[in-house]
Amino acid sequence: MKKIIEIAEILILVLVITFVLNTYVFSLFRVYGISMEPTLQESDLLLVKKWGTIKKGDIIVFYESNQGINLVKRVVGVPGDKVQSDGDNIIINDKEIVQHKSDEFSFTLMNDEYYLIGDNFMLSEDSREFGPVKKDFILGTVLIRIWPIF
Repeated sequence: MKKIIEIAEILILVLVITFVLNTYVFSLFRVYGISMEPTLQESDLLLVKKWGTIKKGDIIVFYESNQGINLVKRVVGVPGDKVQSDGDNIIINDKEIVQHKSDEFSFTLMNDEYYLIGDNFMLSEDSREFGPVKKDFILGTVLIRIWPIF
């Protein structure tokens, strides 16, 4: 009986630690779609950290509320950056980021906003369609691709 109680205590401890780590520190996410190719492939498994500063160039996972799903994109604009379109290109802080036909626009990202684009920008639905993403919707920054290993 004592052995069963010890095993139960260990199991409960493992479950609590797993819950805390998954909720506040790290999570696993699977890539769906081809918008981050060639960097990430569909079905890749990612380890995501839920803490730290978000910087340009980071790959992040966020909740896209219009579709109700988690997406993976690259950060190309951070709070304070000027985002604009000349009708043919997306330009951030006077640097052309990607060719994209759209109406002309110009705005500055607010303190809690990020501009995200998929690496496969020709086939990516990203901030060019749904606009800046608020920090509250960002689930974390990709640390490493766990699977496949190569």
